[in-house]
Amino acid sequence: MILRAACALSVILLSVPAVYASPLVTNGSFEDGSFVEDPGLTGATLLFPSSTVMTGWTVFNSDLAWIDNVNLFAVVASDGVKSLDLTGADTVPFGGVQQTIATASGQSYILGFDLGGNLDYNLGNSPEVLASADGTSASFTFTPAAHVQEWKHFELPFTATSSSTLVSLLGTSTGGAYIGLDNVSVNEVSATPEPPTMVLAAFGLFCLAAYGWRRRAIA
Repeated sequence: MILRAACALSVILLSVPAVYASPLVTNGSFEDGSFVEDPGLTGATLLFPSSTVMTGWTVFNSDLAWIDNVNLFAVVASDGVKSLDLTGADTVPFGGVQQTIATASGQSYILGFDLGGNLDYNLGNSPEVLASADGTSASFTFTPAAHVQEWKHFELPFTATSSSTLVSLLGTSTGGAYIGLDNVSVNEVSATPEPPTMVLAAFGLFCLAAYGWRRRAIA
């Protein structure tokens, strides 16, 4: 009975694609760069299109706010001590960030990020982000349930078509005063079995052999 359960578990684990972390995105939590607090905006600064003061990132489409954990808005980063508010000065259209990363043509990746919301600031509009990478794009949204900072993680799978890929995240809500963004990453989906996977595969073959032997013995 225990052997049967272990064999079943090995089959389940082998069916899960291996994903391993790789530092493909620079400054994914927006910690690094020339952060200069704006007068009157304690713990925050507005950044405008074409700004590159956040290491690795370029702002596009409209302004956004770069926020430190010590601020007037009760905003707390999901990773580290800094995050973004893509609504910027709260005027539609909203801002976005983009970065070109090194990739391998034909390789599969997963773009991950945390989307933030707060009922006090969303004003009936759910935070929404358009994530894009190498021709693949999708909108992600969630409805915060409390009058405090909330974060939710989302992922966009994509396949690279060249040695470099432009990754972008754009605030696309129709209103509201807050679209939080933090903890951006791109991880490569590994098609090559890692050592633990190889062990599981060997154990799976053993299970198949044992099952075949048992069937012959019963016959």
